[in-house]
Amino acid sequence: MVIECSGVAIPSASAASVTLLEGYASDGTVVLVDAETIRTAALDDYIGDTILRQVANADLAVINKADLVDVPTLSALESWLSNTAPRTKTIVSEHSKVPLGIALGLGATPIQSQQIGHADGLFDSIALLFANPLDG
Repeated sequence: MVIECSGVAIPSASAASVTLLEGYASDGTVVLVDAETIRTAALDDYIGDTILRQVANADLAVINKADLVDVPTLSALESWLSNTAPRTKTIVSEHSKVPLGIALGLGATPIQSQQIGHADGLFDSIALLFANPLDG
């Protein structure tokens, strides 16, 4: 099963959730990196920390749109990724084309959560009971 997490999701957290289901295990997390914009986005006050976390927790970062940047820019990006996320493997692609054997079957070792305690302590929930059924 492949789970696609768009935008500001934390894919490694979604992957960890899968392990709670009987018969399922996470085999790895792949993050798509835009070669043109990733470094600027990583500096953004609102989403930068999320982007850095996505890359750092990934097993594989696919550097996409490599055809839209020059060789020195691509080289600098690869160096930046190596320093930013040293355990994350990288592959360069154009038009998101990656051999299936590379993207699937990573055989990843799950990352231990940085969260202390249970996340359910961060939320409150209530149950609403209605005397009459609601018809939607």
